[in-house]
Amino acid sequence: MKRLLPLLALAPAVFLAGCGPDPKMPFYGMWVGTFEPFDKGKVDGTVKAFVQLFAGDKFKLHVDAPHQKWDVIGTWSMEKSRITLKCKELQAEIPDELDQKTFGFTAITKESLLEAYRKPIILKVAADGKSMTAVESVIDRVDGRYEFRRTRPEKVY
Repeated sequence: MKRLLPLLALAPAVFLAGCGPDPKMPFYGMWVGTFEPFDKGKVDGTVKAFVQLFAGDKFKLHVDAPHQKWDVIGTWSMEKSRITLKCKELQAEIPDELDQKTFGFTAITKESLLEAYRKPIILKVAADGKSMTAVESVIDRVDGRYEFRRTRPEKVY
């Protein structure tokens, strides 16, 4: 029992030592932005987006293109000033052929979206921590990059 008492006295210190602040905590929450194509002529309108980084390792990326929307759900990690998003699930609203013909556009297929998000999205965090920019992304043969800025939850777009 005498040997156990010093160990019990150290238990709170050992427990608290492992409870340091999570280095990812400043990045939790909502980031709003756009997908910016390198060739502006390839996209009809603005592609809005937001990414939510949740505590732990989950994220949701919502993309609102001119004629369709989709959500990418997955896991995220951080190393130094880079955040990596890995897709686990894709939910997409694909307009039917009649709508595409009527309104004169071609929708991105679910297969093309799955191909686009097969590779991780790597975001570089700005030095001030208020914005993130993807290295490069390709969505249905359109090269571009995501650009996000920090916002409060009530300001989605």
